[in-house]
Amino acid sequence: MTLLPAEEDAWRKPALFLLALLLAVSCFTLGILPFRHRSIIPGRLICGFLALALLLLLPRLRERLARTPAAYALAAYALVCLLSTLANGLDPLLAGTGLAWLCVFLAFWCLGTCLGEGGRLPFLILGASALIMLLSILLLGRDGLGLINMSAFQSGGGDRLVGFFGSKANRLAPLLAAAAFFFLGAGLLRPRGWRSLWFLGGFLGLGLFLLNTAARAWMGIFFGVTAVYLALRRIPPGRILAGGLAVFLLLTALHLAGAKQVRLYFQPDQALSSLLSRLPIWEAALAQFREHKWLGAGPESYPDAYARFYDARLAGLSPREQSLAPARTDHAHNILLSPLGETGLLGCLSLNAAILLAIFAGLRGGPLSRDAAFFLICLWLASMVNPALSREPGTVMAAALGLAASRPSPDRARANTVHGV
Repeated sequence: MTLLPAEEDAWRKPALFLLALLLAVSCFTLGILPFRHRSIIPGRLICGFLALALLLLLPRLRERLARTPAAYALAAYALVCLLSTLANGLDPLLAGTGLAWLCVFLAFWCLGTCLGEGGRLPFLILGASALIMLLSILLLGRDGLGLINMSAFQSGGGDRLVGFFGSKANRLAPLLAAAAFFFLGAGLLRPRGWRSLWFLGGFLGLGLFLLNTAARAWMGIFFGVTAVYLALRRIPPGRILAGGLAVFLLLTALHLAGAKQVRLYFQPDQALSSLLSRLPIWEAALAQFREHKWLGAGPESYPDAYARFYDARLAGLSPREQSLAPARTDHAHNILLSPLGETGLLGCLSLNAAILLAIFAGLRGGPLSRDAAFFLICLWLASMVNPALSREPGTVMAAALGLAASRPSPDRARANTVHGV
């Protein structure tokens, strides 16, 4: 199993050690997302240091990164975050918002380039963690294993209570979608005898996803992108239609059984109310942009704008929720408007350019890159009406960016083994 070309023999052992450590830290960083939010910050930073060390050791890896346009766009976004922080006189630590995205991107770019299909392991760990957390909540009560205080996520609004659980839907939706999507991709790659295990994990994640996300946009987008993905992976159309029929029957059965969240999906007025509640949130981001057009008001500054510009009456909230509204959302629920208000036109263009460049690169890559690109399409479209820059979905998106833009050796990418750099 060759990791490095012959001329880099001297660096093989330290590079292998760094790669193994990077894989372990990356698995931890994604796997801890559903449980302990504070642990994500050091995890992302350590990922960045390890990826940088690996790049310093391997000239050929640096050459490949230099031919990755998405890396330049994301580096530009990190620079804009720094400039925006300085221009607005904010806490210098806030400049780490863009740096965190870049750290996770570099880590997963290195994993995808060096490990090929093995780079999906952290996403499988993420999916397993999300499933474990939600199953523990279901079986052991609202607080699950005591690792997270789910009662803190209750808001009193009917559309915010998620199925039989109390999870924060907008942030768990990317985790559950990642669980279903990457487990499904793993099932398509594995020998037939193991496929049932991977598909079981994917369908279990999908079932919990249906019950636990209040983000209705995820529904149609996830199933539409998944259907196209399966068709391009040459899954027989009959199987795709049968899967769609099974999902429809599942939703119908849950609806007839009185599952609260599923009933909301079948109520157009609830969906319209949810969409209308986004309008004042988006207005606050546009107000930020009008005040700071080029560099924005600063990373993570949206809560201040929300408190100043948001008119709770527009969302038809109760008096109790009006008092909670200014502190209840951290981002503008839109992948275009959120960076536009916080980091201005330059930040919005650089971030979305990185996403689109990674998608285009992934669609031309191997199985892992294509899987990541399709999931990134799903995440980007759903982020038009959902939080994209908050800690959990932001980390997932940066990781998918890295995998989609990764550049494994063509011969090794076909072999589904650890390959040369």
